Order: sequence, then structure tokens, then C-alpha cells
Amino acid sequence: MDFSLKDRNIVLIGGCGLIGRFFCDLIIKHGGNPLVIDSDTASAEKMRGEFITRSTDIRIFNFDVSMKSHWDELFTAMPSGFKVDGVVYCAAVNPKIQGSTNWGDQLLEIDEAEWEKAYKVGVLGVMNAVLACLPAMNKAEGSSIVLMGSDLSFISPDNRLYCDCPGSDVRYRPHECPTKPIHYSFIKSGLIGLTKNLASMLASRSIHVNILCPGTIFETSMQETFISKVSQKIPLGRPANLSELELPLIFLLNAHLSYMTGQSLVIDGGRTIL
Repeated sequence: MDFSLKDRNIVLIGGCGLIGRFFCDLIIKHGGNPLVIDSDTASAEKMRGEFITRSTDIRIFNFDVSMKSHWDELFTAMPSGFKVDGVVYCAAVNPKIQGSTNWGDQLLEIDEAEWEKAYKVGVLGVMNAVLACLPAMNKAEGSSIVLMGSDLSFISPDNRLYCDCPGSDVRYRPHECPTKPIHYSFIKSGLIGLTKNLASMLASRSIHVNILCPGTIFETSMQETFISKVSQKIPLGRPANLSELELPLIFLLNAHLSYMTGQSLVIDGGRTIL
């Protein structure tokens, strides 16, 4: 299989976040032309200034991915005959847990606005992206869609990882301690089913759909106590480095050249096998 992305147009949604920026670098590194979309105006402007000197073929757009009207306008700015060779969907609502003190009892205090936002970005945005890109994907000789899942697509978060209560035998109290938002696992689990359905529906168009599911990815902002706790739950004994997502992503962006569609590629150091 040729792992090159040379001269291929890749739509990257949520491209201004940690993983998205890394993926944008990879697409350029492997010869592709990234079309980046992100809803954060400040991040989009910053990235535009940083990347424009590195690749004349990068395009960066700033709009709400849950709004179909914005997607309808996107390809009117593209040249006639513009084709899409791949779509990578990274956008998600994933609030930072460490350092926050604003944690209610999520079983009793469901924040409907947060759930709606998570659904719009994490699910509705996916469908808008696929439907908007489909005509341009049909112009390519095979195309690949890569959704972004998580190890939490398969397992429940262990909220004891975020708790600062002393002692390993202390019972976790979700009404008092930080809790991974329930909607995050709900959305990431649902993307597994969405991947399979889209793969089945788009197979006849030579469009392959798969989902990349990484585990905990190291960030410099992580507290040492958290790194120590989560490492004990991973057979390989550490969080992943961003660089370890390079080959999985490039492979999935070339999935239309293979016999693989509708599948989950889990890169989690073995955490979900326990």
C-alpha cells in the first residue's frame, strides 16, 4: 500500500486542537493538502498565521460544524472540480478535568446545554461533514473517512483517576469528586455504531469509513499523580505520545486501497484488553 498523501485533499475537522494540529502537520509532511475547519475563531486565526508560511496549499475555515448552512457555503469557495480524498473528524467537546472545582453530581444535575453542545459537535457535525463532502468525495478515485473515537468508546472512565482523595482504598464519591463528563463516553461509544453504518452505506461509492481510538495521550500539562495512576492501568505502562498516532492515521487515510472498512483501530497501550 502506498502511504503517500501526495496531492490529496484532506478535510480536517477540529484541526486546531492538540490532535488536530498534529494531524495537520502529518498531512503536510506526507504531501497532502489540508483543508482545516474549526469553530474556535482565535485558534483558527493563530493556526492560519503559523501554517501559511509552511504550506501554500493549506486552507483554514472558521465556522460552527453543527450548522448545515455553513457547510453548504464551504465548497462554493473551492475551484471547479475540487475533490476530497479524505475526511478526518477530530472535533469533540472534551472539558478538562484537572484543576477544576466546578463539579456537581452528574447523576442529579444533568446540564442539558452541555449535552446538546456535545451532541451537535460530536455527532451532528459528523453527519454534516460527510453529507457536505460527499459530492467532492465522489469525484475522487476512492476516499477514506476517519472518525476519532477513544478507549472510552469501549470502557467506562475510571473516575478515581481524577480524584485527589488520599489513599488507594478510598471509595470514589461522584457527588464530591471530579467526574469525566458522562456525555463524552456516550458520544464516543455512539461513534462506533455510526462508523459501521456509514461504512455500510458508502461502500458502493468506494468510500471506506473507520474510526481511530487512542487511549490517554501525554500532555505537558498533566499532573504527575494522574500520569502515575493512569500508567498503572495500561499494560505498556505509560500514556501514548502523539507521534504514535502517525502511522495509524496515515494507514486509515489510505484505507480505500485496502479491504478494511467499518472497523475500530484501537491505539491504547492495551488498556481496553484488561
